[in-house]
Amino acid sequence: DVVYAQDVGSVGVPALIGTRLRGKPFAVRVPGDYAWETASQKFGVTDTVDDFQNRRYGFFVEIFRWMERIIVRYANLVITPSDYFTKLVSRWADRGSKTPVKTVYNGIESPEALPSREEARNSLGIVSDDKLVLSAGRLVPWKGFPALIDVVVDLHKTDPRWRLIILGDDPERWRLEKIIAECNAGDYVTLAGDQRRDKMFAYCRAADVFALNSSFESFSFQTVEVMRAELPFVGTNIGSLPELVTNEHEGILLTPDDHEGFKKAIVRMVDDRAFRD
Repeated sequence: DVVYAQDVGSVGVPALIGTRLRGKPFAVRVPGDYAWETASQKFGVTDTVDDFQNRRYGFFVEIFRWMERIIVRYANLVITPSDYFTKLVSRWADRGSKTPVKTVYNGIESPEALPSREEARNSLGIVSDDKLVLSAGRLVPWKGFPALIDVVVDLHKTDPRWRLIILGDDPERWRLEKIIAECNAGDYVTLAGDQRRDKMFAYCRAADVFALNSSFESFSFQTVEVMRAELPFVGTNIGSLPELVTNEHEGILLTPDDHEGFKKAIVRMVDDRAFRD
């Protein structure tokens, strides 16, 4: 009766063609800007997703852009995961298009009971007095992990108890491994890879602060999961994050790659117990 495509990249095109041929209603979920992500990973584009909307690039990048806009233009319904992204995607269709673009926030799954900090640290083999910074996400350029590694390297120089654990995997892992080796930080910066849901929440309970130096988020699962785990959050004031976090209330929001800002915010979250609580 209706075809619902979960993204524009892999299933959007065949789903659109099939529904047009069969005369069926077509809905599509747009979780991110597929053209921008492809351009960033494969064609060396360094512009932010917002700047990307207003500029033109090479032939192959424009093909990807044309593809996702055609899908949105001819869908009967478009769903995005945040108000920020609804506004961005609404610009993709023709001005005369009446395709509705609706926000449906992502949900998360979490265990009914979460371990205590001590239980989580014991299960993961983390020393009780380590100052643990946690981050997570796909290992892609816009997540800003290199700058976060630099922040923790600086913190470690002042106090060797500082550690960083990054959860997630992707083709950029080799680049982060190279940065860690060049900084001689292998003893206290760990790429832990993809983890099961229950173990990810154990890391959240074991950590002292979660840091997200992202320059693009259509909707951040990690932020909501971190809030569910009652872990203090330090992130960036971009994309959908201000919809989830009010600065100085549910967390601290900074400009991406603000080295000194992240250092001060992370230390404040760990050392200022009243503010942390």
